[in-house]
Formats: sequence, structure tokens, C-alpha cells
Amino acid sequence: MTGSGTALDPWIIWDVNDLQAMANGAPYLANGWYELGDNIDAAATTGWNWNAGRGVFEGFEPRTFTGRFNGRYFAISSLYMDRWLAASIAVGLFGSAASATIQNLFLNVAITSYAQAWEAANNTGALVGYCGNNNISRIIATGTLRATSNDTNPGGAHGNCNAGGMFGQLYLGCVVNQCASYVNVIAIAQGDAVAYGGGFVGNMQTGVVSNCYAQGTVNDNVAAGFCGAKVGGTIDNCYSTGAVAGTGGFNGGGGGGITDSFWDINTSGWATSFGGTGRTTPVMKTQANYTAAGWDFVLIWAIDLTGFWNDGYPYFVWNLPPTIQVVSPNGGEVWLVGSTHTILWSHTKDPGANVRIELLLIGVLNAIIIASTPIGPMGGGSYDWTIDPGQAPSNLYRIRISSTTTPITDDSDNDFTIQRIIPAAIQVVTLPATEIR
Repeated sequence: MTGSGTALDPWIIWDVNDLQAMANGAPYLANGWYELGDNIDAAATTGWNWNAGRGVFEGFEPRTFTGRFNGRYFAISSLYMDRWLAASIAVGLFGSAASATIQNLFLNVAITSYAQAWEAANNTGALVGYCGNNNISRIIATGTLRATSNDTNPGGAHGNCNAGGMFGQLYLGCVVNQCASYVNVIAIAQGDAVAYGGGFVGNMQTGVVSNCYAQGTVNDNVAAGFCGAKVGGTIDNCYSTGAVAGTGGFNGGGGGGITDSFWDINTSGWATSFGGTGRTTPVMKTQANYTAAGWDFVLIWAIDLTGFWNDGYPYFVWNLPPTIQVVSPNGGEVWLVGSTHTILWSHTKDPGANVRIELLLIGVLNAIIIASTPIGPMGGGSYDWTIDPGQAPSNLYRIRISSTTTPITDDSDNDFTIQRIIPAAIQVVTLPATEIR
């Protein structure tokens, strides 16, 4: 890890070992400033921390965090945890966080957690298990989460299970904005415990959650697509779509303080909820449904009318769809028949593994140059095209490059020319007159 942990010189996390060292004591303090320096492949965590008594690798060890974390829109992938305690437990990338700022991150997890004791609570979320008084924005989480609480004291107080795709429990005034969870959540209560499960948050005590959504499935005894149970705080301009085995479409218990928020009654399997407004799938994929409720489709939200990106549901402007862009020929080039020229393109995110390259003449398909070729490494690709000697000359050609598996496509911005080789002009040489004798 490089840096010094200050605002002007934050600790830079370069790999999964640096990630585990974050907030793990001097010099990497819990209240330090941290940033990702690159995408982090955390697959190695499946072989970390062997527990012979349980017979499992327990993986990544969550930390308590009170500092600043900026993911810089990099991704942490394949983060594995199988955590067990005979006491209360808080599990997530950050087990518990208070007075922290966490932002700009793509996160993928596989989490199992188990609190085994009476009065022992289990707070588990992909990002934060026990989340208090934090400012959190622009996080997208994917993966799976399974949390269990076992109450062994039926006659006394109960340790419940709070499990959510993003947060286990929100308390003490967290502010959360423009975050999304695709995490599939299972929360299990044994004995007399209660399990609260939500696609986004398991149990919300206080705080403000706005402009967020959840699309993961939820299976619990008190559960819903977005919030397992809402005791306090406010939820505004949010939606959920995941299938629910629980007690409601959007919110599973409590209610109040939920405004301009929606759930999909078809995909969730629920026509009722403790707050929120149920809509059919076609309406949930219609922008007018949200603009009528005052959602901002200029600075915050967008929707893909093709139905490809985010399955046609609203997504964040900051998380744009994948792109392909023709680089060459892009207008003005002159290419000769019978010769070889390199077609170049750039791409962002993951438009698909292969592309189709076509030749257009006045906007109409003229020829398929190649039906499928690898898209190339992150950032761009190329294909060497030998132009058929019989290709008709014109100055009105363009190239179209399209993903073979998604609707992502792009054409040359302007026309380029294909022409035949022009033979060199015959030069007539006049010799000087010579005297004839």
C-alpha cells in the first residue's frame, strides 16, 4: 500500500492484501483516507483463514471503519467471507462503519455469516453490516449473501438477523444516495430470533436513503425487495424488482416515511407492501412513471428504451451502458481495393466478447466484412481488412461495428472513400532532333 493516509496523500490500495490491511491498525488506521489504485481481484480470499474447528476457510476479515474510502469507480470482485461468532456479528466489506464517507465503488461478494448465541445479533450487508452516521454514495453491489441468527434463549431478549444487499442495519442518521444492489439475499432466524431481509437494507432504524434501487432476490420471514423492516428514517425516489419470499413487495414491516418509491408487482410476486407503490413491469420500465413522481432524469437517472441496459429499468447517469466507437475509418480516409487496411475501434465496460463488422454504402448494408471477431482487450480492438479487388469504388462508405450479443453498435461518423489503384500516367518523351547525314 502506498501513501500516508491523509486527505492529500491517501493510502492507495493496489491488491487484495492491501485491502485486508485497510483499517487493520497502525499505520493503516480506521480513520485514515483510502483509495483504490486499480481493480481488485479478491478470489484468493476463498483460501484465507482456515478454521479447523469449523472445517472452512473464513475468508476476508471485516474491519471497523471511520475514515474516507474512494473506490474511484474501480471494482472489487470475488470477495469471499464465511464468518461465525458466538456473539453479535457485523459482516461486510466494512463490518461496521461510523462517521465514514464511502463512495465510487463496484463490489462483488459471496458472504455467509452466522451469529450463534442468545441475544447475539447478526448484521450483514455486502458493503456495511452495521452502518451508523455515514455518508455513502455511488456504490453498486452484486453477488450472494446468506445470514443466520440462532437465538438460544427463548425466554429472554432476542438477537435478530438483519441482512441486506447493501446494508445489514442502518442507524444513527446515515445518508445514502445513488447506490444499487443486485445481491441475492437469504436471511435465516433459528429459535425465537427474527430475520429481517431486504434487497437493499435489512433493518432501517434512521437515516435518509434516496435515489437507490435493488434488483436482487430476497428470502426471509420478514422481508421485501428493498427494505426488510423500516422503523424510522426516510426513503425517497427508490425502487425494487427482485422476487421476494417474505412479507411485502418494497418494505416488509413498519412503514412510514417512504415517498415516490416503487416496486415491481410482477417480478416480486407481491401486490402489497408496508409503503411504496406497486407497478406492473411495463410501467416500471416507463420513464413517465418516475418523472410524474419528480425523479430527476437529467442529472441522476436514465432509462434504456432498447431494454438492454439494466433490463429496461432506470439506471444512474454515472453508470452509463457499455459503448463501442469506430476509430478508423471515421471519415475522410481513402482506401484502395486489393490492399489491406486496419479497422480500429474503442470500447468501454463489457459490450460482449465479439463484434460484427459491416460495410455500409449510403447507410445501407453493402457487405459483411466479418461476422464475428474478438472485441479485443479493454479499451479497443482492431481487424485487418483486405478489400476485395471487385469492391465498387465510392466516396460514400462507412463502417459499422456491433456487439454479437448485445445491441451496442456504432458507425463511422463520416464517409470514407474506396477507390481503385490509378495506373501511373504514360509519359511521352520527345527526343531532340539529330542531324541526318
